[in-house]
Amino acid sequence: MSAQRPVALFVDDELLLRKAGKRMLISMGYEVMLASNGQEALERYAEHRHRIGVVVLDVAMPIMSGAECCRELKRTNANLPVLLASGFPKGADLQSLLALPNVQYLQKPYELDDLVGKLAELEEVYQDSIRISCQVNLVRSSKAPPPME
Repeated sequence: MSAQRPVALFVDDELLLRKAGKRMLISMGYEVMLASNGQEALERYAEHRHRIGVVVLDVAMPIMSGAECCRELKRTNANLPVLLASGFPKGADLQSLLALPNVQYLQKPYELDDLVGKLAELEEVYQDSIRISCQVNLVRSSKAPPPME
């Protein structure tokens, strides 16, 4: 019986960034769920919280910002690993979120290596099987780029 793949919820309001993020996370061994705004992310998390191991969350989005979504996710599960991504400099609001447990920040634009590094910083909250799965797939993904859709 093989280990279940880790599940990442990738949230961004831009379709092209969602597609790129999905490809990157798949190349790292994740199963990926997508959401286009914070409200949709909360709905996905409520439905699949038992499976989602990490959330990659754009900060600036319509309907519900990533900052507001992060706060709601943390109210639901304080230990949930959240990687905030933004093309804007860190402001006071972002600094307060980074003080929460298991929250990291990734400056946009980013590449696969940047994403890998930040997720590795959050890996301590993953189960051992998830860490092993990510490491094995990471080695594989560093040898060849992910296929284009």
